Amino acid sequence: KKTGKKRTKTWTETRYATPTYTETLSADLTLNTKQGDPEGGRESRGSWEIIPWAKNYRLDPNKVTRSGYGFEVKVVTKYTNDWECHVPAKASPHGGTYQGPTKCIAEFYDNKGHCVNRAELVPSKGKAGDNNITWELPARHSKFSDATSVWEKKHYTDVKTPDGKYWVKVTVSGAGKMDMCLIRRDYITIYGDMYDDSYTRPSTKDE
Repeated sequence: KKTGKKRTKTWTETRYATPTYTETLSADLTLNTKQGDPEGGRESRGSWEIIPWAKNYRLDPNKVTRSGYGFEVKVVTKYTNDWECHVPAKASPHGGTYQGPTKCIAEFYDNKGHCVNRAELVPSKGKAGDNNITWELPARHSKFSDATSVWEKKHYTDVKTPDGKYWVKVTVSGAGKMDMCLIRRDYITIYGDMYDDSYTRPSTKDE
């Protein structure tokens, strides 16, 4: 009687499956004129009239300003995906990652629909490509007639801008596998101009 090792057969089987995944991009746009604080000093110089006027029209005074004044633009973006989270059983992830948005552009329009300025916002929290980013205007140096010198992250309106809605359109782009793009719009209200807040005072000996 002959004896021997048992032979076992082995084989491999290849199966193909395409897992689904989702990615999301959100953006919150905030505009702030800082005219809602009567104790805000130079930044809320028109609050003495803007606050009661805004209240009368049920408006947020921090979204009302004079022409010639500036306001802040802030965008908070959030990007998520579940890439490689739905891998079929016994399969290995392919690898790779996708990033959050890489660019944020703000465009400014007067109440006649004319684009009067365009600026690229920069991250003030996080960096381009992160999942969570806060974007703001680049800091710029401003010097005023009273010799005050400051660095601010503001967009300044032209003093000749007429009363009415002053729109801001923000475009966020460069996110994820599909190069996702998102647009947000909001506006402030122009009420009067910076000269409405002029005042007289005794001159100094150097003036």
